[in-house]
Amino acid sequence: MNPLIKLAEEALEQSTHMETCAQQGKWDELTDVQAVHTKTVETIMLTEAEEDIKAQLRTLLLEIKATNNRTISLANDFKKTLVKEKKTLGQGAKMQKMLNALK
Repeated sequence: MNPLIKLAEEALEQSTHMETCAQQGKWDELTDVQAVHTKTVETIMLTEAEEDIKAQLRTLLLEIKATNNRTISLANDFKKTLVKEKKTLGQGAKMQKMLNALK
């Protein structure tokens, strides 16, 4: 197997792992995998591909991109949840402060 294709398959596995981490709320693990994934993808992008593997490589890279986009969507949803929770906590703190002032 061509080393560049093997590297692209590793990157796809990393992307899939990151998506699974996002689905399970394992954000620290996702961050660790993402650091390695970034280096893997950079290596792929900086390496000149031979003509006979370009189509296969393109297919793998499109799968990686689609998987990463799903992961980003999950992360954005989680971020929105955190923002809502923070806002709710802030309102709760204000209410508590008002109650304390009434005592």
